[in-house]
Amino acid sequence: MLVRGFVPVIDSFDLEKDLRVFTQVQAFIKQHFDHWAVVSGDPLNSSVVLRPLEPASVNDIARRCMIKTRRRNELVEDVNVRNYFDEQMWDELLRHEVVRERFIL
Repeated sequence: MLVRGFVPVIDSFDLEKDLRVFTQVQAFIKQHFDHWAVVSGDPLNSSVVLRPLEPASVNDIARRCMIKTRRRNELVEDVNVRNYFDEQMWDELLRHEVVRERFIL
């Protein structure tokens, strides 16, 4: 039997292991990259609550991808934008109201 489908890269890392366990090593997968698309949602939206083993809503996919990637790389989940600017630049951004409330200050 041949099954074809599209799997987001973020969900493909453990796919082969899960498939082989589920089929008792009777199935295998062949993967290749097909296309890319912009992920919907805001990765910095900390109000999003992600529950294990539940699919994320369409607007929460970016947050889920960011958190999974940061966990896999052993980084803290929340991103503090201020860490990427020196004091002078940060003050300039605040003065011009570029920094919005959604960022962790």
